Amino acid sequence: GRNWMDLATLAPGARTNESADTGPVAGTSRRDFQVNIDGQQVTSNLVPTTSQPRVSRDAIAEFQFVASRFDATQGRSAGVQVNAVTKSGTNTPSGTLSGYFRHDAFNARDFIQDEVLPYSNQQVSATFGGPLIRNRLHFFANYEYERSPRTDAFNTPYAAFNFDLMGTRRADLAGVRLDYQMAPETRWMVRSNLFNDDQPYDMAGGATNHPASTALNITRMKEVFSSLTQVLNNRAVNEARIGWHSLYYTNTNYTTWDNHPARGLGITTGSPRITFRGFAISGNANQPQRLGHDIYSLRDDFSYAFSKGGSHALRLGGEFLFYDHALLNCRNCMGIIDAQGGPVPANIESLF
Repeated sequence: GRNWMDLATLAPGARTNESADTGPVAGTSRRDFQVNIDGQQVTSNLVPTTSQPRVSRDAIAEFQFVASRFDATQGRSAGVQVNAVTKSGTNTPSGTLSGYFRHDAFNARDFIQDEVLPYSNQQVSATFGGPLIRNRLHFFANYEYERSPRTDAFNTPYAAFNFDLMGTRRADLAGVRLDYQMAPETRWMVRSNLFNDDQPYDMAGGATNHPASTALNITRMKEVFSSLTQVLNNRAVNEARIGWHSLYYTNTNYTTWDNHPARGLGITTGSPRITFRGFAISGNANQPQRLGHDIYSLRDDFSYAFSKGGSHALRLGGEFLFYDHALLNCRNCMGIIDAQGGPVPANIESLF
């Protein structure tokens, strides 16, 4: 999946084996881990679990997985800590270009469908970095693109509901970083990242669900971060950081409904959730849904080394985080109908 966080499974103490972007600890709350990139906290404490932020693997220089007790400069995690550092440019212009491609031409026939299921996936990643002013100002930029056309088939007992939904999942990851050596003892860095993920058909396909259950999932992430590092003398260093991180997830049903019970709130998508015996029209109970947050952070770290009866290191600092959470969750606002008191209507195909 080209998710750099999957490499955390190599570290002792990692307990995950998932393909989703749920973080380095499986089956637990998002509050059981914290992810910092260049010292900026980017962990999402919101559901769903698939909305964790993403940074291209080719933009990560190194990362640290801390499963044991971490010091007081890190926190807000009941479990593990993951610290990552992004790449920066050097005096030598250099870059990478890579592509990964999969196609159903190499697949076997599906055991259930008795045919080769359509599958296609293309991933392209590029990076480039170098000097703008030699020995003073450097840049690094990256872009990653993933395109995955997919076909979701319905194989219900009712022919009118059996058709294919064809859509294309697309993900874009981009970033740019500038490093400026303002003076021999002063260094300034600024970085910006974005992550867009569009999944056209969620909960699509199957034998027991009506096509009205399908939905569109959209994830949007933006980041801006800057740090200023100053070597005050041969014993003292100060680093100031400021950043903004925004992550939003939207889940919307494709079905339109002019007589929606929540139309007074401007909601006109979705349909009644109707449960029959062995069949359902079961769109997500939380649709439409929009979850997200903006995190504003300000931090300063001061380090001082001295010798008195041995070698000692003193660290002082402070951090301010402002979370602005946004939540739209239309919980069961489309109504629920339990129709399991008898058999499925013989004319269900003409009713729906």
